[in-house]
Amino acid sequence: MGEGFGGAKLAPSAGNIQPWHFIVVTNAEKGEKLVKAPFAGFLREAPVVIVGCGNQRASPRWFMVDVAIAMQNMVLAATAEGDLRHAGSAASMRRAQKLS
Repeated sequence: MGEGFGGAKLAPSAGNIQPWHFIVVTNAEKGEKLVKAPFAGFLREAPVVIVGCGNQRASPRWFMVDVAIAMQNMVLAATAEGDLRHAGSAASMRRAQKLS
């Protein structure tokens, strides 16, 4: 998954603020907490879940777009590596923050 993070790091962002961070969940017990979010049942089978989080204070108008672009770059890099099994959007940021 190393190239995937490299792709995220190279993503453009408004003002080059890069208001993102990622939470990598590999612990099945912690991952089980994420699947309680609506439409997140598919995460149950994932050996690794990467949650993209944005810093609204750093970039109030663009943090969501910037995180989406970084995640897209990550998905493209992971796909090129053959690492991607499923890309989806469903987890609650509050749940993800409690895992770290």
